[in-house]
Amino acid sequence: MEATLHQKCTWLRQHRGKILLQRAKQKNRIYQLFRAKESERFLLCRPKGGLNDCLFQIYETLIHAIRSNRKLIIDTKNWGLCDEFSNYFETILPFSNIETALTTQLGERLNKESCYPRSFKGMLDSYKLDFSKQISNFVNRESAERPCIISPDPPETVLLHDQCGGGLAYLALPYFRLTPDAASSITKKLATLPKNYKAIHLRSSDARLDVKQFLYQAKPLLQGSEILVCTDSQDAFKDSVVILNNSTIHQISPVPNIEKGQRLHDNPIHTNRDTNLHSIADIIGLANAKEIIFPSGPDIFRSGFTELATELSSRDYLLRQLLGKENWRRIKGSH
Repeated sequence: MEATLHQKCTWLRQHRGKILLQRAKQKNRIYQLFRAKESERFLLCRPKGGLNDCLFQIYETLIHAIRSNRKLIIDTKNWGLCDEFSNYFETILPFSNIETALTTQLGERLNKESCYPRSFKGMLDSYKLDFSKQISNFVNRESAERPCIISPDPPETVLLHDQCGGGLAYLALPYFRLTPDAASSITKKLATLPKNYKAIHLRSSDARLDVKQFLYQAKPLLQGSEILVCTDSQDAFKDSVVILNNSTIHQISPVPNIEKGQRLHDNPIHTNRDTNLHSIADIIGLANAKEIIFPSGPDIFRSGFTELATELSSRDYLLRQLLGKENWRRIKGSH
């Protein structure tokens, strides 16, 4: 295992051709969404997993919805965030074909419509899924059908997507910003950080990372630094304080008390509004750090959380959009 350092991109690197071209494509899709008439066909997205996985599943279904002229409905209240997506995010414009929550009335309507996969028709409020090791994703417990987007788009009125899996989750964010309450709460946390801090993310609860080994590897890169430690494990945080004893440790979110081998996400016992706000704050805190240090190596699992933070560190325009201009100025001014 090695400790790898990722430096935050300069303003000039953030405005290089590749990123500018990507932003132009995103603006074109945003314009398409804004001008589109409300559709009477639906894509119900119920993402599973942590914040990175949820955002990536939302992005995949959003693109499919645009291409197939469907209204995207995001429902995260039972899995993933275990709360309504609308409690944290809102669309940047009044898109007629994106709903950030599934209302009772809309849910009742969808249950009466034709649905793909067909075994879910009339069962959208009661179906059960099992994880299939064969496809590494979820299928209907009774029919073994997989509820996911497909091409070509099926003719049914409702298309159900209830899956896990991560990817380039930051691609979902150009269409959303934090709600005013969420942005205010997160800004207060971020404003407490010092100028030019470094950051590490220790994902420990699912037992994939040897935390102590990584911290000893990272220690030479962190000598005498101000360090933001983001972790899902109280033991991992305590280890960072002991091992990185020649640095100043900061945290902006309380560390949850989760036993090793358990996950924070998809877990109603540990996942709630507070922990979701903490996760979003940690992501932005990591992304805004001068340097992010993370484990690397041929057998090392790099979490989607870290991937999302490193991608956002190259895209201040997304961080500014998420928080709002005034909150962003407050954070940059405090640093």
